[in-house]
Amino acid sequence: MASIEIVIETGTIEYSVELRFCLSRPQEGAYAIRFKHFVGIHRPPETRRTVEVVDLSPHDGMTPISGLNPCRVLAERSDEDRELLLSKLAPYRFRFCVVTTASGRHARMWLVGINQFSHDELNVDGTL
Repeated sequence: MASIEIVIETGTIEYSVELRFCLSRPQEGAYAIRFKHFVGIHRPPETRRTVEVVDLSPHDGMTPISGLNPCRVLAERSDEDRELLLSKLAPYRFRFCVVTTASGRHARMWLVGINQFSHDELNVDGTL
């Protein structure tokens, strides 16, 4: 799965978000938050680059906790906070910690959980 670029799009009434990242090229990903226009209010989109991508998915004998060392931002959290955050990913088969940053701002951490990929993202043999 390391060579696949993952793209996630979601939104609310107020904004839409796109996050794209790749495990093998962590610093080439990006996110964009586009705010929807309301009468008299216009905000430019917020766009930044990814700086770190860590696979937290459980692999043979590995738990999400054992994958924390590489995820700097998550590792800096208290044990209680980290357990709470990771528990939100428990229902998902594929789990990622994506860190983005901007000059003059703190790092933003995205916890991403995915159960299934669309066919477009699968290789011909059905693997990731």
